[in-house]
Amino acid sequence: MKACLALAFIILISSLGNGAYCQLQDCKNAPRGWFVIICINQTNASQIKFEIGPGGNKSAHHDWFTWKRGDPTYLRLPPDLRYAKEIWLKAFSDPQKSKHKGDVSLCICYEDHVTQKMTFDEEEEHETNRDDDNPCECQIP
Repeated sequence: MKACLALAFIILISSLGNGAYCQLQDCKNAPRGWFVIICINQTNASQIKFEIGPGGNKSAHHDWFTWKRGDPTYLRLPPDLRYAKEIWLKAFSDPQKSKHKGDVSLCICYEDHVTQKMTFDEEEEHETNRDDDNPCECQIP
């Protein structure tokens, strides 16, 4: 009984977070939908700010969150967009706040494949469909 209560408490607490990212071992067996992988070995920026929204609906684009070096590099999209047919994502590096040049390399993925590769040093935006297919040097979990 105590083990069941502890497990229920852990599930409740984990659902209260923003859900933007998770450790890979926690996400491997879950349905993934859309997610972003930051290619940490090719990224020098100390932080990346993200904006997100459904594809084809500019008025619904909004701030998502800011990733900081040391955070997990596997980012799950919010539940309302996780299984959308098409998404829009804009990312900004902040070279002024970084000790390094603001290079960023990341991949937008759907389920088991990369739909869009993004490599930039200031900002970049893309609209991508879950049927798109692109290469990426990051390992997909």
